[in-house]
Amino acid sequence: SGFLSSCLWQMYNYTRESSWMYEASCFFLCGVKMEVRNIIIFILLLSVVSAFDPADLLEFAQTQLSASVKQIQSPSLYPIATSQESTGEWVWTNTVPSEWTVMGYLWLHYGIRSWDTYHFPVIVDNMMNLELLFWAAANGGPREYAEMAINHSDHTMIHHIRPAGNSWHLVDYNATDGSVIGAYNTPQGMNETYATWARGQSWAIYGFTMAYRYTGLSRYLDTAILCAEWWISNIPSDYVPLWDFAAPPGSPRDTSAAAVTASGLLELSRYVAKDKSEYYKEIALNTLSSLGSSDYLCDPDVSPAILQHATGSYPDKY
Repeated sequence: SGFLSSCLWQMYNYTRESSWMYEASCFFLCGVKMEVRNIIIFILLLSVVSAFDPADLLEFAQTQLSASVKQIQSPSLYPIATSQESTGEWVWTNTVPSEWTVMGYLWLHYGIRSWDTYHFPVIVDNMMNLELLFWAAANGGPREYAEMAINHSDHTMIHHIRPAGNSWHLVDYNATDGSVIGAYNTPQGMNETYATWARGQSWAIYGFTMAYRYTGLSRYLDTAILCAEWWISNIPSDYVPLWDFAAPPGSPRDTSAAAVTASGLLELSRYVAKDKSEYYKEIALNTLSSLGSSDYLCDPDVSPAILQHATGSYPDKY
């Protein structure tokens, strides 16, 4: 419901046709009520919706979306920021009791846990989800939400981003002392030390750009630029990467990674000097042009999808 309603809101914003607004509102409100207790899906749902700044939508979208999110979002965040045994009081501590684990999500001072496997795994994908915390803190929620997002961003910046600017997919922490047990390009990448999972790199570019938007912290802008420059230096001539940058020639592409990066670069172009701004815009627009070509755009008579050649998890055959 989050992905679809976001697309419908964008169609409304583009066409100004009330039918799109009606469908977007229905899908959002119905979906969010159904998923309010599903912390993993709900965080993803709201992070996608909030990625489209309500201030950029028309008045109805702004008021409807803001009221709905403020009404429903707090219970979804309580399990991360407060004890489930609490009665609604905001609780903040770096010592998180075990009962704060909700469907695999646990917050410690070095990040939000991604899965219930490994020891305390944090994936680079989580950079996308932080927008919910930043947005909530800026729209009436506790300031601790933003602190959580900043702490998570800082540790991802230090441990996930390699010196050259490429990224690890997963960093596994010791849940007791926060030390790093290992950094891996798994399970969706090639799981080789020299490999870089394409969509993970796109999460980093978009995520650190978004973190800079909310915080103004130059270290996030520098990290976004570092990741973007690595991407640009390693993409093929048509701007659509292989599913992993270390995959052999002829391997499947990942149009989803290209699309995420194009969005990240367009925003990043707003925060850099003019010459670099024009350069990032050019790369982003060339990427979108390539995605819109017959090589990657789906035939609507054949598939309901927009893009073909997106790779979810190649090791898992999808």
